[in-house]
Amino acid sequence: MPLKGLQPLPITQAKFRHFKEEEIEIFKDFAYTMFPNALYYFDVPLHIELPEWLEKEPEWLKEQYMYLRAKKIDAVIETEEKYIICEVKGRVRPSAIGQLIVYRDMFINEYKPEKPVELFIVAKYYDKEVSQIAKSYGIKVWVKELGGLV
Repeated sequence: MPLKGLQPLPITQAKFRHFKEEEIEIFKDFAYTMFPNALYYFDVPLHIELPEWLEKEPEWLKEQYMYLRAKKIDAVIETEEKYIICEVKGRVRPSAIGQLIVYRDMFINEYKPEKPVELFIVAKYYDKEVSQIAKSYGIKVWVKELGGLV
């Protein structure tokens, strides 16, 4: 069942709106290798509440605030069994761990998925220490330079 208000696409029709060129290449390799038949959602919005102090301000200011503060998941993959939240980086970075933990909780709260949710860091280059810490939080790490899951 598609996520509320979002249109999934097969990887062959993916639109990478905010990915850097390097990240598109990395993610395509990951997708075609790991989940070629899944459905993909990109730039999945995670809504935040408008602060009280902004309620009486002009609409354009509210929209600008929401745009600048918006959190968006790079990609969510839907398979028959689960949802997979992906953070795509050039290199495995500590920031990806924090992003994924926050995104998972916000995703579950907002979309109320009926399937389990997994977390993946998808990167071109490896960092052993960060990858080990990610795994301790249940985050899977896929690294292009190593040819897959680490």
